Amino acid sequence: MVSGCTAADRTYQSAGNQHRKKGTKRHQHNGIREQCTLSAFVADTALTVSQQRPIGIQAGATAARFIGPLQMSSPHVQIDTARSASLLRHQHYCSTRYFPALDGLRGLAVLMVVLYHCPRLGLPGAKHLQLAGDAGVDIFFALSGFLITMLLLRDRDNRSASTTQLLGTFFTKRVLRIFPLYYLAIALYWLKVQIGGDGAAIAAFDQSIPYLLTYTIDGALGWGDLDFPAFGIAWSLGVEEKFYLFWPFIVLLCKPRHVLAAGIAVIAATLLWRGYTMQVYSGDLTARMYYAFDLRMDGIMWGAVIACLLHDRRLYMRIAPVLRRTSILLLGGVLFIAAAVLLENSEFLRYLALPLGASCIIGSAVVQLDQPLLRPLCAMPMRYLGRISYGMYVLHPLAISAVTLAIDGQSLLRSLLIIGTAIGLTITLSAASYRWFESPIMRLRTRLPIRTPPTPVPTA
Repeated sequence: MVSGCTAADRTYQSAGNQHRKKGTKRHQHNGIREQCTLSAFVADTALTVSQQRPIGIQAGATAARFIGPLQMSSPHVQIDTARSASLLRHQHYCSTRYFPALDGLRGLAVLMVVLYHCPRLGLPGAKHLQLAGDAGVDIFFALSGFLITMLLLRDRDNRSASTTQLLGTFFTKRVLRIFPLYYLAIALYWLKVQIGGDGAAIAAFDQSIPYLLTYTIDGALGWGDLDFPAFGIAWSLGVEEKFYLFWPFIVLLCKPRHVLAAGIAVIAATLLWRGYTMQVYSGDLTARMYYAFDLRMDGIMWGAVIACLLHDRRLYMRIAPVLRRTSILLLGGVLFIAAAVLLENSEFLRYLALPLGASCIIGSAVVQLDQPLLRPLCAMPMRYLGRISYGMYVLHPLAISAVTLAIDGQSLLRSLLIIGTAIGLTITLSAASYRWFESPIMRLRTRLPIRTPPTPVPTA
């Protein structure tokens, strides 16, 4: 009897233990599900709040404000605050299509180029600063690589259209943005040469027309087949057009990790080819190094690589904290300035350091919109110059030529007057072109059959 009761008690206790174990597992499962639900709620809510102001320290504060009470309310909710804040920043980055500092950086680049083509000042050190203005082109290259790659990656992730449709839309937008003003400028420069040029200038421009019409003037200047014509600054546009001919296909047809690998491969191949060219070819290689697209493509690809790194969620969480440091921004600025001013006679190092420094600045500008050191670039005047920078780049030689002819004399005051008047006239012409010529044409892009929907958050 005693042994029978003991066995029954043991059976009852075993059943109770199994019930308690099931209840514990069910409670743990509910806790995990609660954690996932609350994590999603925190991410969505904090993202909504953070989109109303620049992301930065606010993301961490917002995440902590929501996560802290949730962790206290349930012992089963374990949320990594730092990781959640980083995810919020990446979501905010992927949903942001306009970065004010990049417009300001573009405005700074075009001012550097305009100053480079103005008459040289006789002040100590001013000549070197003006000569360094040609480095503004490297800022344009890095910006183009970053922005084009960023937008292509986001359009691909939208999955709202086929690859063929996305490519057609991309090239149509590029044509509407670049071609009208470009070919109008060719006509204006031809008219300028015919009116005020001598026989040599007319012959040089006539010889350059086939290269200008086909965006191949960079190769003609690089290989020494052509003297620098009136619209010779179009060489940089030729380099970018060749970037458009192959890179969109890689971005839209390849997997993300293959796109990043392709960008790094292009940089490595360009560096190797540049070193090989310096070793094999004799003579003055200054024009070859500066103009030829095959030796300048890495300047664009550095910006493209930064866009690939920041687009991937896991890589963003590793790279963004580094780019967010003020020291990295300062390092990029110092590297760019030192290369522009001090490395004039070292083409290999110069064309390596310039786009690398510019890319560091671009990366810092897009991962931290409230960076104090970049506030001057976010000012309205600089952002406006960035908005009309294409017109300024294309038209500024015409303005400088007209002002130089109108103001006679050889003095420091004359040079300062020419620079100030030329910049003012360039801005005026570019603003008029942007408002009454470029903008109406760009508005045609809204009639395209494919429109870019809101950018989703990448899953990897």
